[in-house]
Amino acid sequence: MNFEPSNMKGFSGFLLVFFVVVKSFAQTTVNDTLRLNINEAEKLFFEKNLSVVAKQYDIDMAKASVIQAKLFSNPTVYFEQVLYNPVNKKYFDASYDGENAFNIQQLIHIAGQRNKLIRYQKINQELAEFQLYDLLRTLKFQLHSSFYNTYFYLQSINVYNEQLDNLQNLVSSLERQMEKGNISKKEVMRIKALIFTLQSERLDFKNKVNDEQNNIKVFLGIKNDVFVFPIAEIKKSDIVDPNEFKLIQLIDTAYQNRSDMKIAESTVRLSQADLKYQKSLSIPDLHLGYVYDKQGNFAREYNALSVSMDLPVFNRNQGNIQMSKARLKQSETLKQQYAIQLENDVQTTYKKVILADRLYKTFDKDFNGDFEQIMLSMLDNYRKRNISLIEFLDYYDTYKTSSLQFNQLSNNRLNAFNELNYILGKSLITF
Repeated sequence: MNFEPSNMKGFSGFLLVFFVVVKSFAQTTVNDTLRLNINEAEKLFFEKNLSVVAKQYDIDMAKASVIQAKLFSNPTVYFEQVLYNPVNKKYFDASYDGENAFNIQQLIHIAGQRNKLIRYQKINQELAEFQLYDLLRTLKFQLHSSFYNTYFYLQSINVYNEQLDNLQNLVSSLERQMEKGNISKKEVMRIKALIFTLQSERLDFKNKVNDEQNNIKVFLGIKNDVFVFPIAEIKKSDIVDPNEFKLIQLIDTAYQNRSDMKIAESTVRLSQADLKYQKSLSIPDLHLGYVYDKQGNFAREYNALSVSMDLPVFNRNQGNIQMSKARLKQSETLKQQYAIQLENDVQTTYKKVILADRLYKTFDKDFNGDFEQIMLSMLDNYRKRNISLIEFLDYYDTYKTSSLQFNQLSNNRLNAFNELNYILGKSLITF
């Protein structure tokens, strides 16, 4: 190839473009890792979650409705000017002989409709705030669940990674022995089949991690090319003793803090306020005004006070009043249902917490470490042919199952704590 100066220039340009493309490709395929503990995740959640941001606009709209309800009705102005005066044959005659009239009216609510509407909109604003709190409560519960699920799924994946590394090394060693005729091919294939099974099981956990990652990134408003790595200090939760709490105290706490219960209570008050407002609308409004007529009446320069109102003969707002009464009964019934559901939820979840905590604390915390040392010893003994393949595989399966069960046991306990906090509407158990 002839590298003339002109060719070198073109070749240099090609290399520049090539490296830029390679670099950009590498940047798009390598994920960034964001390491967060649960407190940092919560802080990011409150700042970035788009569902929360969108829900806050409901409060702004409710506040605007209160402002609107406080406004008085605008006065109505009417002006009349003669188009053509047939006496002096003038158009738009504004002279002494011309005619014009003026009228202004103001709407006056005589049944307190304005104050009742303000009261209704203020309760509606409170309702919007409680709905935001309930959304926060629900999303925070889901964030905690996804956070700790991811943590323990990764712990289980580490179990698979470690054992797969050991088995891959074992297979390499066994293949060398097989080539020498010291062991059968069947034995090597059995270990390889085990490796394939473990890889398939690990893939299931990886898929679960991907699903939880999607949830977490939506909660935190994070782009898809970032991996959120949860940092958890699980041992801090070991000091938690749920037996210290009494069921009646937990129920009282839920009544005081559950935002959905406050929504039910606010809905009843909103229905009551609406009924009062609809009843006030059955009383007609008063229109008070002033009338001026230059010369179109019995006296020149006519001035008068005008008063008008609708006669409540046909429409006394009967349908809307009846609808409000039904809505009030409905909201009172739903409030009773929420109260029953709340107490049942607290009792059921508290039982789950007690059982999960009791089972977790019966597990020897040094079990996994001891079992891992024994596992390594079994692996070494199998290499030395001191134990059979059946004994090795049986012990390995016991070790893997126990490690995964302990991760699941720990996760179930923390999720039970998390669910109790959600049911109570308050972070009573912190970890």
